Amino acid sequence: MTRFSKTIFTTTRRIHQRIMDRLNLDGLEAEKDSKVQWQWGRIASEFQDEQNYDFAEGAYSSIDRLLEIAMSRPKKEDEKGTQVSVEHEHFKTVLNANVRSLNFDQDKNVMGVNIRTSDGNMVSISVRLGGNVVLAAGSVHSPAILLRSGDSDWKPKIRNLGGLLLTDHDILSYSCSFCYDDSDHRSEYGAMKLQTYVDIGNHIALANMSIDASSFLPRSDTPDNDLPQFIMVFILQRPLVDQSDIIIKDDEPEV
Repeated sequence: MTRFSKTIFTTTRRIHQRIMDRLNLDGLEAEKDSKVQWQWGRIASEFQDEQNYDFAEGAYSSIDRLLEIAMSRPKKEDEKGTQVSVEHEHFKTVLNANVRSLNFDQDKNVMGVNIRTSDGNMVSISVRLGGNVVLAAGSVHSPAILLRSGDSDWKPKIRNLGGLLLTDHDILSYSCSFCYDDSDHRSEYGAMKLQTYVDIGNHIALANMSIDASSFLPRSDTPDNDLPQFIMVFILQRPLVDQSDIIIKDDEPEV
């Protein structure tokens, strides 16, 4: 399948489609009920030309959509007639800005965030009328931001609604180095990231395959860094842990 877009969607070349077709056929042949259907994996936009990735359903990161926007800057023609990347009109990335807490109005609506800058100063950033704040700081720091915010009535409400419960995923991984029969194939194929859901009996696992690409899960160093790497990861879903808890100690989260 080929998807056409000026900026953010991947274009699947024929050689890549053959790889996915072969993986899908081999997977179903090995285990007919596995429901294997490989597609482009959801990752940050580290590939600039071919963009062998997609923001398909299934990843566990809540900031992927924001990364998609940030990494797909629009094109504009400069004075020489050359197409150059320009900044988004309504999307800005602020570096070295540590969000510490939320600002509320008298009706308990979130109106902005409090930022700690690299020099230690606290700065308030407000959203425009009708705007929203998307909290995506991770499973520990998102609750920490909530706990630093609001009044005495706000903190027990977070706890009662399950905002402090944590979860983790059982992750099984395998990695190895490999070589192409023809060294030119490495640049021809490029790095690839694929994912699929797999029925492994009583569980549905998210399988993530990295071919000559970095892996977010797991993070690891390999002895043959100059060789292409193959990394396969199986991620199992797990429920929230009722006994987990987060507290703020010295203004930092503690699990």
